[in-house]
Amino acid sequence: MLRFATAALVLASIGSAPGREGLAAGFAPASARSGAMSVSMSESSRGGDLVTVRVDVSGARGIYGAAFDVTYDPGSADYVGWAPGTLLEQGGVAPNYTVAPSRSGTVVIGVSRTGSSGVSASGQPVVSLTFRVRGKGAFPVAFRNAVLYDSANPPQPIGGIAWVAGSLTGA
Repeated sequence: MLRFATAALVLASIGSAPGREGLAAGFAPASARSGAMSVSMSESSRGGDLVTVRVDVSGARGIYGAAFDVTYDPGSADYVGWAPGTLLEQGGVAPNYTVAPSRSGTVVIGVSRTGSSGVSASGQPVVSLTFRVRGKGAFPVAFRNAVLYDSANPPQPIGGIAWVAGSLTGA
């Protein structure tokens, strides 16, 4: 809960950037395959030039961890911060999160449970990412180097996952 409160305070204190008053940020998801195991992005919240995007997992079982990069156009948006999801925290587990911008236009995410059991997903977020949109238009966001892991020892990639992103928008 402290991480959620801290993220909310940071976002509230950031506000809109000078010269971008009236800019309305949003997120437009790409179409997902129906009934498939998937990791997809969806808009969680927005305010002014800020938009928070959830990374949701659906249809997969035995999930122990996730590792992926999120890429975006650094000329059109800025990465602001992140908040933990609820998927890997099921059962009172405190997962290990690593979320960091590695270079301009890329955020590297790694999350893993502790203990020995995986969880099933039915649309829960693994993490949320907040971006500041710099202007009007649609700006693609994509997954790279994306893998969900099972609870085998050592953890193994879960196959058959559709990774579906979308676009940050400014209007």
